[in-house]
Amino acid sequence: MFTNLLSRANLRLWPLLLILWSVGLLACGTDPRLDVSASTQASTDTVRVGAFNMLRLGHGDSKDFSRVAELITKADVDIMAGVEVMKPEAASQLLAELNAEGDRRWGMEVTGEATGESSYKEHFAFFYDQDRVRPATAAEDNYCDTEDTKWRASFSCTLEDRGSEENPEYERDPMLAHFYFGDQKLSLLNVHVVFGEASRAGYARRQDELKAVMAAMERIRAHSPEDEVIALGDFNLERDTDREDPEGKYIPKWLDGAQVTVGGDTTLGRSNYDHTIHLGDNAGQVDQYEVVLDFDPTNDRHKEAYKTEVSDHFPIAVEIEF
Repeated sequence: MFTNLLSRANLRLWPLLLILWSVGLLACGTDPRLDVSASTQASTDTVRVGAFNMLRLGHGDSKDFSRVAELITKADVDIMAGVEVMKPEAASQLLAELNAEGDRRWGMEVTGEATGESSYKEHFAFFYDQDRVRPATAAEDNYCDTEDTKWRASFSCTLEDRGSEENPEYERDPMLAHFYFGDQKLSLLNVHVVFGEASRAGYARRQDELKAVMAAMERIRAHSPEDEVIALGDFNLERDTDREDPEGKYIPKWLDGAQVTVGGDTTLGRSNYDHTIHLGDNAGQVDQYEVVLDFDPTNDRHKEAYKTEVSDHFPIAVEIEF
């Protein structure tokens, strides 16, 4: 039947088919401007990495782990950085759902200690496709083997806070993990910058933490010059260089030679807080930043269900060419 539709005799049907296709896109409940096709497949010379603030994964019983796994699968990433993981057991549960969801063979690394300067503490996690990337072990000259780290595992760690008790560098110590994509080593820094107050002092605290993240990236790069160093996660700073920024609300597109990726809204509140920052020889080879949705963002009922079952943030993904 489809072959018939393509025949010259039926070319007059194309306008109708285009209308029906457009209606189908609207009816599917996904904003096509923010959607990533589930059929997208990373090529052999590109790696896809992403980040997802999963809003207290493991806290309470309303989270739909299967839906979270479906979203990560839809993002089609080789590595996903997970933010706001409340318990290691929750990361393990999500890993099981990911491996039940599709054809990828997922592995996972989660911090063994919760981190946070206040009573609120969280874990970080990385979920990775074991057939696309491999962990870089401790014998491979990782920054995680230096004294600048705190909690350590075989290929991951949390960074030591170089600040004081009264003025810490980080609200939550970032998680660093090392992977190989082919011969290219990736050092990924999972970040959740302080939110704090929506005031000039609050934004200054966020900017100070961003500077600490950038300094850490520079140290990692200096230790391993061949590494592609990427910070990714929830920065709680919007990217907008077209406006004056007296309060320090925004993050620029380039930071001392590091490329910052940015896209559309990454939260239900229409903020753009989730980014990736790239420092390395391939920093300029980052393809378009994408945000992944599975619902109609204009529908309030869908938005409320998403927040209850999934998060108030959306997964993001970028593709890097080597």
